[in-house]
Amino acid sequence: MKQPDESELRDFYYDEPSLKETEKLRRGQYDPADFKPKVYKVGFESPRGGAGGAFAAEAPRRQDGAMKDKHRDDVDDARRRASSRRKFIERRRGLLLALMIILFTVLFVFGFYKLVFVVRNITVEGNLTYAAEEIIEASGVSKGLNLYSFRASATDSKVTFKCPYVEHVEVRRSPPGTVTLNVTEDVPAYFAEIFGKTVVLSDGLRVLDTLAEGEPVPETLIKLKLPAVSYSVEGRLIEFAGEKDERSIRATLEAAADSDLCDRVSSIDLRDLYNIEASCDGKYLLIFGSSTDIDVKFATAAKVLEDPMFSSGNKARLNLSDPSKTSVVFDGTIAID
Repeated sequence: MKQPDESELRDFYYDEPSLKETEKLRRGQYDPADFKPKVYKVGFESPRGGAGGAFAAEAPRRQDGAMKDKHRDDVDDARRRASSRRKFIERRRGLLLALMIILFTVLFVFGFYKLVFVVRNITVEGNLTYAAEEIIEASGVSKGLNLYSFRASATDSKVTFKCPYVEHVEVRRSPPGTVTLNVTEDVPAYFAEIFGKTVVLSDGLRVLDTLAEGEPVPETLIKLKLPAVSYSVEGRLIEFAGEKDERSIRATLEAAADSDLCDRVSSIDLRDLYNIEASCDGKYLLIFGSSTDIDVKFATAAKVLEDPMFSSGNKARLNLSDPSKTSVVFDGTIAID
């Protein structure tokens, strides 16, 4: 047997009294005594800060706790992400459901609107001059239309234009399918020569009709002599060249209609708004001057004509330009329209 080389030997020394000699072990061989556990006090005698000996398992326990915390954080993050995704999916489903409900509601209402609210019956009330069929044709409302597919104002405009004697049309809708046209007709009050034609006017100066040449004028109408007119169309109000002219004209006509002489006046001359004249009873010429205090002037004329001196039947001229100084001149040569 080969003797081990001196370099391969390792010296181990023991302080125990029983060992008298020094044993030498081969390199790579170790005495179990070298691995005898050593006990250290916590945090003081441990050469590695308490990491060895009886406390060798403490470090792995701390490491295991950190790993568990990290794992717990990962789990919490995963749960949060799952919860967020679940809420997102729920919100998306709710939104889609709401959109579907809205779409269904719109389609239902549209179908109900189109199929149920359909004009099936049209009636006309208050018409005297025109037949019901004429009013319905002029209105543009026909059976089969949707009950709310036309505007009342547009219907009124159509009828008053095509049927000039109609002043206003009230449209009443009675679901599911009845339309009533309540007609208010205008009353002829005046006639005038405009653009070479004789036109019939309402008390609001709407053109109601154009008389044919040679056609007699109704005796109940008052003749108007008007200043320049810029617009005259049947079914519409006439328009004057000057806004001031229109105000004065309308004030004069309103005063005449409200006075006690309204049924006795046969003509009113408004061509010169600073020298307004009117004929009364076919024999009295009333001179009013301007339209200032025109209502007072008409009232004064009615009061003066009550005097017995007018019972003779002679023609007379009454100057009412200043109501406080009314003058009367009897003159049989006065031309009365």
